[in-house]
Amino acid sequence: YYCSSLTSITIPESVTSIGDYAFDYCGRLSTITIVGTDANKVSTVLNNLKNNISNKVNITIYVDQTVIDSGVLNNSVLGFKEILPID
Repeated sequence: YYCSSLTSITIPESVTSIGDYAFDYCGRLSTITIVGTDANKVSTVLNNLKNNISNKVNITIYVDQTVIDSGVLNNSVLGFKEILPID
């Protein structure tokens, strides 16, 4: 909250949800990496983010390729700039 200098974050596999307004007013945030291969868990975290970030059109999301291949992220990624596999 009010993290104006934050440009990227990595959310570890142990995170299961993101609280309301956690990244509100983080206007420079441009990259979010969500670690983990459990597609449903990653989808839940991504939905939490989607509902609590106002500048999501400027944010690229990185997730494991297996999560992308699972197809569960279709609705979760709406509004974000793009979703890409973690290198």
